Amino acid sequence: MLEGFDPAEWGLVPCRLGTWQGIVYLDLSGEAPPLERFLGDIVPGMARFDLGALRRARRIDYDVAANWKAIVENYLECYHCPGVHPQLNKITPYNLGAYLPWSGPFSGSYMEVLPEYETLSLTGDAAGRPMIPGMTPEDEHRVYYFGIWPNQLLSLHPDYLMLHWITPLEPGRTLVRCEWYFDPVEMAKPGFDPSDAIDFWDMTNRQDWHVCELQQRGTKSRAYTPGRYSAIESSVQGFDLMVADRYANDGIVTPQYRVSKQESTDALRGRARGRLKSEAAAD
Repeated sequence: MLEGFDPAEWGLVPCRLGTWQGIVYLDLSGEAPPLERFLGDIVPGMARFDLGALRRARRIDYDVAANWKAIVENYLECYHCPGVHPQLNKITPYNLGAYLPWSGPFSGSYMEVLPEYETLSLTGDAAGRPMIPGMTPEDEHRVYYFGIWPNQLLSLHPDYLMLHWITPLEPGRTLVRCEWYFDPVEMAKPGFDPSDAIDFWDMTNRQDWHVCELQQRGTKSRAYTPGRYSAIESSVQGFDLMVADRYANDGIVTPQYRVSKQESTDALRGRARGRLKSEAAAD
């Protein structure tokens, strides 16, 4: 042993580790509450699933020329879906679904799969894959989306799980790692082929990255002026409030109110009817 040198005083910096649904989380600050208490209502809300038992079928890394926050914001709303994702919007229309009334460091919602389809894939068909264990009849035609603070995107489909990991590389550059997980019982069957689901989301991901990169270029312009949130972007505002609270670092958590998709759709229709009446009166 070296004189005057105690290895115990010069070791690696320890950090706390916790797992939930097979996913590993690290607390680099050492100040966070226990993991399940930190995660909040998503823990009991998803307790019927054993996502940790699923196995990864594919991973794709994307190098996106956009700020990480723009990518998360893009994930949290589907106002852009009819124009950017016609294939996605055909199966899960942007104005169907609801926000989950759960509390925690995340935004949670679901989109409804139209009755003539089974899941999000190139054909809308699940290719014979049954629902993953834990799914209820209510879940059968839903895709659940969670943006978990700060950089995890969790998308649970009737027959598979998709995870995105968002890693900032530079202010205008982000590594997005996308992974697809399936029931190992199905994966062990001869002829198992998840390409219909993976190719669907690879296409959808690239559509998203394109508009995120356009947004990044626009935001860098000297002419850029921030706009206001639309009526169906409550989840985007919620994420931005979480970002602002962390920047402020004053211990204050800003309360959030999310307008339901049905409320916002009804409001939009009401305003449209009002404009039509005004125009008719003017004529």
